[in-house]
Amino acid sequence: MIDKTDAFLLCRNLTPPELAPCLFGDNRILIQAAARRMQFFPYHEIKNTIALLARSRYCRHRAAAAFIRSQIQTPITAGEAREILGLTADTLANDKSRKVQAEAALALGHLFSRQTVPAKQFDTVEKQVRPLFAAPPPSLACALSFAAAYLPARKYIRDFLIRNLNSGQRQTLSWSLFALNMKSWYCRRAAAVLSAKLDFIRPYSPLYCDVAAYLVRCRCSAVIPYLKKAVGRRRLDDEIYRSLYDSDFAPFAALRREMLERFGG
Repeated sequence: MIDKTDAFLLCRNLTPPELAPCLFGDNRILIQAAARRMQFFPYHEIKNTIALLARSRYCRHRAAAAFIRSQIQTPITAGEAREILGLTADTLANDKSRKVQAEAALALGHLFSRQTVPAKQFDTVEKQVRPLFAAPPPSLACALSFAAAYLPARKYIRDFLIRNLNSGQRQTLSWSLFALNMKSWYCRRAAAVLSAKLDFIRPYSPLYCDVAAYLVRCRCSAVIPYLKKAVGRRRLDDEIYRSLYDSDFAPFAALRREMLERFGG
């Protein structure tokens, strides 16, 4: 059994042909290490290997292909960027494996977060990927929530994120909240859902603090009792501090003054 450190050491100096046995094997740790190493070679040198991975009968190989394409570390041409975007969208829309689709969704987010492709090119693949935001299975919703943070703003994406706030999967809820913040989408619909959740989230956990901070940015008065408890504690979460510090909402004024007296600013 190989661990992540040994896999990294094994792959770090290998060339693309030497990495092939690792990529096409069945050890997931070794596949991941080899895939990371592949990202440091020029795309034109590795695209044929990626294509072979993408056509494999095994989902672990197809997922590796999507992962490699998502974060190429060497310069790529505009034509290569368009090709990578198209192949990623095709994988996301058409692969039969939810695992591979999820990897492609993450890849789509990385392509836009890293500005590998300009935002306007989303138009070229939007028809393929838009249906996935309507009612994705839980196994895909989390990855799409991550991608949504970096895709161009669309109403159907915002609606998708707000629906996800009701998710029973904490990770999906967390990424959806992150995406809403990234897009500065502060709305009453989201606030109504989240204000009802605070009693059911572990107090002062990272998710609890992120929800409270979002509600501050939404100017939601329902968060005031929770803020009073938070400000009265010995330590105050940075996210809550920043949101309250930046707020000029009158109902938060007394809490803001108390916070500045206790914690400075």
